[in-house]
Amino acid sequence: MKIASSFSIAICVAFAILTAPETLRAEDRGTKEYLSGEKLLLIGAGSTAPLILNYAVRHIDSNQASLLPRPILADDWFARKIGGDFYIGKKNFLSGKSGSAITAGFCGVALLAANFTWPEGRPGKDAGQDFFLFHSGLMATKGVTGIFKGLVARPRPFLYYHPDSAVQHDDKFSDSRRSFFSGHASSAFYSSVYLNKRLREIMRQRLSGEDYSNWRWAPPAILFGWSGFVGLSRIQAYDHYFSDVVVGAVAGYLLAELFFRFGDNYSSNGGSAERISPIFHLSFSF
Repeated sequence: MKIASSFSIAICVAFAILTAPETLRAEDRGTKEYLSGEKLLLIGAGSTAPLILNYAVRHIDSNQASLLPRPILADDWFARKIGGDFYIGKKNFLSGKSGSAITAGFCGVALLAANFTWPEGRPGKDAGQDFFLFHSGLMATKGVTGIFKGLVARPRPFLYYHPDSAVQHDDKFSDSRRSFFSGHASSAFYSSVYLNKRLREIMRQRLSGEDYSNWRWAPPAILFGWSGFVGLSRIQAYDHYFSDVVVGAVAGYLLAELFFRFGDNYSSNGGSAERISPIFHLSFSF
């Protein structure tokens, strides 16, 4: 609940920045189409809907049958190779809700810094819109993840491989049956994908063609490398299966594409090429 409250505050701050009056230079007019207040409200409301539904399904009935009661495909192999020996209370520094917030927090700060440190354009509006869309999508990601966890009710790996650990484990019973899919992976990949797309957009605008070609690998390599490490850490702690991490990564990727596309609108005025993208047009370029 604290995380949801912080997201709501962040969205309110970004909304205030975006709707504040601003004097534009003549050369800036028409270069980028910022979202209207009505569209921002619709996006904000849409992002909170899955979060609200998540709270309705997160309390799992002890009699509820799991839709995925055991490992599938390569789950068993990854669990034993990456997880290694299991013991009661096995965790790592990314375990828990604080571990899930590390990547999102870093990417949120980096997103603001990227918008404000470039001297050209309208950093206030760019940062405000990015801040709003980034946190809206993060709320939606958390909500969608929670909905799947509640409906699928998949036992976590430690509960499947070591049933006796259920009594001694620190987590509540409902949390022990919330394995599919990984919230750490979905939030990490959502945050990394969104930040990567924004950084590469700035790089294309500010760098020469040669410099961009030389450095375009850096953001995705660093961000996706870290997100992959987050996913592996969940397998190592026996908190998630490999399939939980993969589906979480895909969900985070798709949601980041969606929310980034909401603000990826450019008009043909002011010398910029028209780039008004369909909401569901996905780009997998690196």
